[in-house]
Amino acid sequence: MHVALQLALVHCSARNVLVSLNLALIHKPVAKAVFFGSKYGTFKRSPKDAQEHAMNVCRKLRAMFCNDCAGFAGEEIHRNQTVEANLFQFAALLSYWYCELGVNPNDNHGEMFQKELNLSAHQNIVYDTLAVPLAEGSVELG
Repeated sequence: MHVALQLALVHCSARNVLVSLNLALIHKPVAKAVFFGSKYGTFKRSPKDAQEHAMNVCRKLRAMFCNDCAGFAGEEIHRNQTVEANLFQFAALLSYWYCELGVNPNDNHGEMFQKELNLSAHQNIVYDTLAVPLAEGSVELG
């Protein structure tokens, strides 16, 4: 299979996964399951474990954001940075629920969550001005 086609398929898959996660995360029961486990599942996280899990997720997201998201497919395949946009949205939705569900009662504004993401100055602007308001609006409108 041609390399460009492989990259295009990987790009589409990444975009589709993030879009699906973002659509699921507008619902509170999904967010509760992400941080605390499912009431129907086989595991439950304690509040302390939920905090640790949240920071682990942040570290994994940070790895994706490093180098201004370098490593995604080139512009010929990855037009308009859709994967990064959905990654920002995913992080903002997680941060919203992190605060809303009181995962860390000492971080009710999500500063620790955002600090753990370790975004560049440019990424912080995108996150604060686009992703956060969009995440809040998505949850409000359902």
